[in-house]
Amino acid sequence: MSTKILSRRLVVALLVLALVLPILMAAGGREAAEPGEQRIVFWTGIPGEAGPDALAEAFNERMREQGRNVVAVHERFVNNADGNTRLDTALLSGEQIDVYVNYNRDLMVTRIENGLAADLTPFIEANGFDLEAEFGSLAGFSYHEGRPYMLPAARAIEVVFYNKTEFDRRGITIPDNWTWSDYAEIALELTDRDAGVFGSMLFPWGAHLWERAGRTYFGGNWRYNDEGMSNLGHPVYEELLNVHYRMDQVDRSQMPLAEQMATRSDPHVEFVRGNVMMFGVSNAWVVRTLVDREQFPHDFVTAIAPSPRVNAAQSDYFDLAGPQDMPVIGPNPGDPELAWEFLQFFSTEGYVHHIPGGRAPGWLGYDPDMVADLFIGNNADLLDVDSFAAYYFSGDIEISVPDQFTAAAQLGPIEEEEYRRAVLGEISVSQAVQNAERRSSDAIRQARSR
Repeated sequence: MSTKILSRRLVVALLVLALVLPILMAAGGREAAEPGEQRIVFWTGIPGEAGPDALAEAFNERMREQGRNVVAVHERFVNNADGNTRLDTALLSGEQIDVYVNYNRDLMVTRIENGLAADLTPFIEANGFDLEAEFGSLAGFSYHEGRPYMLPAARAIEVVFYNKTEFDRRGITIPDNWTWSDYAEIALELTDRDAGVFGSMLFPWGAHLWERAGRTYFGGNWRYNDEGMSNLGHPVYEELLNVHYRMDQVDRSQMPLAEQMATRSDPHVEFVRGNVMMFGVSNAWVVRTLVDREQFPHDFVTAIAPSPRVNAAQSDYFDLAGPQDMPVIGPNPGDPELAWEFLQFFSTEGYVHHIPGGRAPGWLGYDPDMVADLFIGNNADLLDVDSFAAYYFSGDIEISVPDQFTAAAQLGPIEEEEYRRAVLGEISVSQAVQNAERRSSDAIRQARSR
């Protein structure tokens, strides 16, 4: 069921828009197009040098070869709260944004429900474009309420990153089908408090950590029970939170969440500095840091392992996989047909320019060996080729696709708050789980009543 309500970010964007629209109209935006030139304006959260600039030039070269005066122009927004508010403000202002990329599915759904993304059905039908043939199981994420809106340009497979050199030196191996308890035990073994080294550091995104466990256990609709209400009262969530609380408050085997939040420390940065032996659960975007020899010189090898299971009794296991870059056509494209042409190019053959920057393509038209070569590049001394190849470059993957999104924009902040309160020891784990279930079910009821 669609919630059809504005998220807090979009409300902020509307307020900002009222203040800045006169300025935007007066300033005229970016450099004007040349006479007779058509512009394709696309927004991403990636630095231009990490792929978008080369992609734009490749598209522009194709246009020149066809004798068409079309120029693609990249605009970067920072993929955080402020950056997404800036993007939403531009979309709501009517500014020409032909294609933009989403990096959070809940936020993408909110934008779709507020008319900020175009339905791709007419373009797909007119061009005979086969989503499933082009993107495999990722194609399921393209749809909202039965209509396609997005082409999954990149896939994200959430994994644990670990210092293979140190693991090998100590003779530590990751068990098959490892659990979060296994993870905690290994983290404790790797911790050296005197040296200031932690075995683990997790990204402080509480909502994501509920999701990481829930999706591996329940699949795509992990938030909802059979009645469509909150599923967060299930015992597996309390089990997960207890392990995370133990690592933070009892074992002290990971950088304390309070310190991490106060210092704004990033797990992948602390990892390459040698202060952390494992981090996650994350996807390939961190590879840019892992191979940055100039800013973070190091000589150990990084390997990856699948996200742990909740417990050993877990029979089914769903991979933490889905789209990473989710481009859509904006509500005010300069030329809708041209925007569709660019969206296709961006999400298929043009995406090759993003692979060296640490992005795994969603399009099945790439040869896996070529992807591995581009992704690893000259960094085989820093990245464990075998483990990366096993998880990132193996072709299509089986994914549990979510199809329930009731109150999704409201549920994430609830999960975030209750996770942090539990791990910080402000309330008991049991109380946090009860709070999360109650508050989430209340939000779902309110959304259903609208």
